[in-house]
Amino acid sequence: MLAVLVVAGALVAAWSSLDPGVMREPIRVLTAAHSALRSGMPPGTAASAAPSTPPAEGDPGLVEVCGLGWVEKNAESGAVDRRVLAQIPGLEAAGEALIGRMQQSPDPFAQAAAMVIEAAASSAGDVALLHDEVARLASTTSDPRLYAIAFHACAKTSFAGNCALLSAAQWARIDAGNGQPWLFVLGDAVARDDRAMIDEALFRIGNAARIDGRFHALAGAVVAQERGGDVDLMAARLLAMESVGIAAAWTVPLQALTGTCRGAAVVDANRRQTCETVATALAERSDSMLMTQIGATIGAQLAWPVERVAAVRALQLALVERWSAVPDYQALSFETFSCAGARYILTLFGRLAEVGEPQATRDWIAASGKGFDAFVSEARAHEARRSADTSEKAASAAARGS
Repeated sequence: MLAVLVVAGALVAAWSSLDPGVMREPIRVLTAAHSALRSGMPPGTAASAAPSTPPAEGDPGLVEVCGLGWVEKNAESGAVDRRVLAQIPGLEAAGEALIGRMQQSPDPFAQAAAMVIEAAASSAGDVALLHDEVARLASTTSDPRLYAIAFHACAKTSFAGNCALLSAAQWARIDAGNGQPWLFVLGDAVARDDRAMIDEALFRIGNAARIDGRFHALAGAVVAQERGGDVDLMAARLLAMESVGIAAAWTVPLQALTGTCRGAAVVDANRRQTCETVATALAERSDSMLMTQIGATIGAQLAWPVERVAAVRALQLALVERWSAVPDYQALSFETFSCAGARYILTLFGRLAEVGEPQATRDWIAASGKGFDAFVSEARAHEARRSADTSEKAASAAARGS
């Protein structure tokens, strides 16, 4: 039941951003898949009955929905009514089966990931129980992935039950060489105004071999359990995207980080040098595009050359372009419904879980044929416009004050 709720939750989240006009017309499925479903044929038969080519070759008014068939776009909005996903035969059962495989996995990380995903669609009492069980697994683990997701899951109940056994300091011990847990140590130190621990945390972050937040670990656990059928693909795609949404809600004390490396704080030569190493670590050794951009922002405040900042910003531009290259990508709904698109997204999430966003993006650039310099040029132009806007605003502020 919980897995069904997770799938439903993913659908509801998707529907919430729809233009109301999308809901005005009935959903029309134009292949044998839907009529076969109504005639009582087994779900697998219905899914396989969908033709591999649209009824009208190249018709721009049709969209493939993996496991269902070809569906008309809404005439007014030009988008697909996402309620059509609920018509895919066996989708909820496939989602339940996937979560079940994670729960039954001999890998405690897969078990914990299933509980975190289930908790996102559960009532308050069940959430607390699930997170407490995840924390119990983490309290005896040596797997940094498990500890990371448990640490985030326990963020709102950090003093309750097994969650009270977790700490950023223990995460740092389990995940030696990772600067990510030290960001939380830094946040606590700033809140207490503990100058010595602030310096220690900044030093650890700046000298870390990597900054791994593992924000795609949950999605990676889903991808690992995906099976090849069309309906399985769609269930895995929905659950993987739900997992990314869960991770996106995890908080990191970025204000504490940026506040210790700007303005008067970096007048001190030692602090400035430490912040230089922090910016470099974030920009060059992080698994998160967000953290690379925070590194570039700190670097820009420390007067990094424009080329160096642009080289980091270029990765973000390339990642955006990679998403636009998803097969059958629907710009109006920001997703894809086709089997090819679902496979692409799952492959991407699996790669992001393995190497992180920046490295996966570097690999994609190398294979794209476009070349990194093209993205750097675009980023340089962005930086020039940003600098001009900043100068213009400063001049306007000065004029108003005179």
